[in-house]
Formats: sequence, C-alpha cells, structure tokens
Amino acid sequence: MTSINPQNPHQTLIKSSIFLTITTILFLITLCPHQSTQQSIITKSSTIQATCVYNYTYYGLYTCDLSYNEPVNRTDVLEITGIHLPNHTDDDVEAVYQYIRNETYFNGDAMRKFVNLKRISIIGRDLIDITPNSFDVCAKLEALAINYGKYKTLPSGLLKNCVNLRTFEIMSSEIETFPEDFFGSTRNLEEFVVPVNQLTSLPEKLLQNMEKLRIIRIGYNNLKELSPNFLINCPNLDQFSAYDNQFQTQEAITFALNGRINMRYLMLDFNNITNWDFRFFAQFQKLEYLTVGINRGAKLTNIHWRSLPASLNELTVYGIGEDIPENSFERLVNLRALTLYGNDITAFHKDTFKSLTNLWYLYIYQSELKTLHPDLFQDQGNLSHLMISGTKIEELPAGLFVPLVNIGFRNQNNGIHVKHSKLIRINANSFGEHPKLRTIDFAFNEINEIERGIFSKFHPNMTYVGLYFNDCVSALLDGVDLDNHERLEQCYQNWVDIDPNNRPTTVPPTSTTPAGCGSNFKSFEVFVIIFVGIFKVLFDYVK
Repeated sequence: MTSINPQNPHQTLIKSSIFLTITTILFLITLCPHQSTQQSIITKSSTIQATCVYNYTYYGLYTCDLSYNEPVNRTDVLEITGIHLPNHTDDDVEAVYQYIRNETYFNGDAMRKFVNLKRISIIGRDLIDITPNSFDVCAKLEALAINYGKYKTLPSGLLKNCVNLRTFEIMSSEIETFPEDFFGSTRNLEEFVVPVNQLTSLPEKLLQNMEKLRIIRIGYNNLKELSPNFLINCPNLDQFSAYDNQFQTQEAITFALNGRINMRYLMLDFNNITNWDFRFFAQFQKLEYLTVGINRGAKLTNIHWRSLPASLNELTVYGIGEDIPENSFERLVNLRALTLYGNDITAFHKDTFKSLTNLWYLYIYQSELKTLHPDLFQDQGNLSHLMISGTKIEELPAGLFVPLVNIGFRNQNNGIHVKHSKLIRINANSFGEHPKLRTIDFAFNEINEIERGIFSKFHPNMTYVGLYFNDCVSALLDGVDLDNHERLEQCYQNWVDIDPNNRPTTVPPTSTTPAGCGSNFKSFEVFVIIFVGIFKVLFDYVK
C-alpha cells in the first residue's frame, strides 16, 4: 500500500479544492432552503389516506370501492381504512374498484391489503404509471381492468405472478405496446381486451402460452399487422375483433387467423383493406357473427358471397361496390340480421332475400337505389325491424311491406324506417295489416303527399311516427287516430291519385283552379250559370 506524502503540493491542491467545493455547496444550500426542502418531499415516502366503502355490488362479490384525492408518488403508501360490513374482514374482500384522481401512480397497496382479491378495476384518467411490483401478490386474481391512463407501456413481467388471471382489460389509454414477457408464464387467460388505445404493435410471443384464450378485442387502435404466429398456441379462440385499425391488406390479419376453425365471432371492418376475398371465411363452419369491409371511399368488388358459411346468424358488409347477385344469400338460411352498406348498389333482384326466411333485422344503408321491387320482401314474414337509409327512392311500390306481418313484434322500437332518401309520397297500398307495428320513421325525405288511411293498418296506439324534415310536415308524432291528425292534414290534402300513365285523376281540394272547387267540374259550371243569371236580372232591373 502506497502512503500519501503530506508535503506533496499536488495532493495539497486537491484537498484544498475538495474543501472549497464542499464549503460552496453548503453555502448555496443555506441560501436556497426551499429547493432542498422540495427535493426532500419528492424523495421521502408519504402516507396517503384512502377510504373503502364496502358492499356487494360487484358480481355479487364482497367489494371495496376505494378512493382518495391526493396525488400518489412511487414511494408513497396508501393507508386504506373503512368500516366492514358485519362479520367481514379484509380477507373476505374479493373485488376492488379503485378510483384514482389527479396525476398519480398505482402502487399495488390494495393488492397487498386484500390478499384474496379475485377482481380489481382501476379507473384513473390521469394515471401515469403502474409500478413494477404492483401485482407481486395476485395469485388469486381472476380479472383485471385498467381504464384510462397516460402511460405508453407497462413494466416487463408485471403480471407474472397472476397465474389464475382469466380476463385482462385495458381501455382508453395511451399505451402503444406491451413487453413480450408481460404475462410471464400465465396460461389461464381467456379474454384479452385492449380496444380504444394507441397500440401500434403486439409482440409475437405476448400470448404464446394462452391455450385457453377465447376472446381477443383489439379494435380502435393503430395496428398495421400481426405476426402470423401471434395466435399459434390459441386453439380455442372463438372471438376476434380488430375493427378500426390501420391494416392495409387482408393477409395482415388473416395469416394469424388461419386454422382457428372454432371461430364464432369476427369483427374486421373499418380498416384500410380494399380487397377482401370472402373465400377465406369458408373454413369457419361455426362462424355466427361477421363484420367486414370498409366505409372510407374504397369499394369491394368480385365478392364471393356464396363462400360465406351457412352457420352465420349476423352479417355486416361495408363498402359494397357492385350489385348483389340474386342467389348470393342462398346458403345463409340461419341469418337473423343482415346489414349492407354500398354506394354502388343500384338495385336488388326480387329474389335477393328469398332464402332469408328467418331474418329478424334488415339494414340497407348508403346506396344508389332508386326503386325497390314490389316482391322484394315476399319471404320476410319474420322480419321485425327494417331500415332503409341514404337512397334515391322517391316512392314505395304497392304491396312492398304487405308480407311483413310481424314487423315490430320484438319490441316497440322495431319497425319500418325509410330515412335520408328522396321519398315524395307515401301510398297506403304499400302497406298491409301490421297490428304489431308501433314505430315508423320517414325523417329527412321530401314527402309532400300522404294517402289517408295508412295508420289504420298499424297498432292502434303508435308510439313513434318520425316525419322530421319533410315538405308537408316536420314533426314527431304519437297517439291515436293519426289518420285525422291535424299535423298531417296538409299532407293528406296534398294527396293525388296517379293513374298508370302518371296522369292525375284527383286534384287536391286546396287547388285554386276551377277543379279545386270540387272533384266534379259540372258543379262549377252550374254555379257560373246561376251567377250570370242573377247578374243579368239585376242589370235589367237597374236599367
């Protein structure tokens, strides 16, 4: 060991410099007491008062509604107090609702206090971080929901101890991705629900151990692709929702879904995919619900409608860029709900819906339809709700709605809606007897004529008659005796019967022409003759 020579001038200079530096720092500290105090506050651990309100409202579980008002730092401790219900202790608490206010951290103190937790829901709009040890004690946790937050990612291995976790949910946050080892060796996850975030990627191995996984919801994010191996160990997946992302090609999604033959629910719409091959869906012989397509200007053409599996109960297709062939839905005999969006649909064949005898709900939006075939709904006796909106239809053909004998039967809000179109007149003969119909909506049209007698065919007490923004009336009506309602009288008076050659046979009684005096012009002639006779007698008398 080398000794230091006290006479060494370099060492003396070093010692002097160190002493001077320390003295200067101490002097500055005395001049700036506020800054040192603030630093002390940030680094020390504080106790934050938090309160539980105990109840049984959460899935029938004994629950703590936990709230506190002060901001929490990483090192702070929650002192959780509250009065238990009789004969209960902390060990009985199975669920926690934690309300986080102000910019703060989640530090897991609730997890450590209530060691038998099965569910926890964390709600914090300004939540900026979740500390790495928050879920060290979570062996019995089955469901975790984190709603809102400003964090971009979460700690690696955060849920590695949550071996019984079945449901994981994050919504309305700024999270962009997850660490690949986020779940650790957890294998019991059944639901991965992360919609309405800012996700740009999902690691290939994030869900690699999840053989029990059934539900994935990743809609309303910024995802552009999924690894083909993203779902490689998820043989039981039956619900997959990836709507409203940034996927550019069908393969960016379908490569990951290939072979998941147990799929029952697929929601793939509102991406940037402009070319869908419906033959991909033929492999899912258990598929019940499908939404697909785009509604951002692109058009789907060459659609292989007949490739869709016969198991479908609900089908929604956006951006249809062509007319639909008459036999397109021939195999879909189990379909209960059908929604069609398509700016290039110009007509339906009279047998387009012929096979859909079990249909309950039919929605047709944003099309170039100018007319409908009178027999279009000939086989829809089970239909409860019909919506036709955004068309160029001016008049409804005779007999169009006659087959809809059960329209409105599921609830009073079900009915006939023909809105945002070009309707000019409403014919009574378009309807049949509809005793269950209580809702009808023709808002945002150009209606100027309504044939009296329509409402006698419906439920005697209509609850909703929407006629907003039409020419002869703009109102929302309900009640009885609508065939004589004062708000509709002008519409009734404007009614003109039209013969097959489109020539009026009845002139409105409000007309100012001679025929407006009545439907019989001879009455007007008699009136003129009498008037002239009286005038002549008076003239002769004066003379």
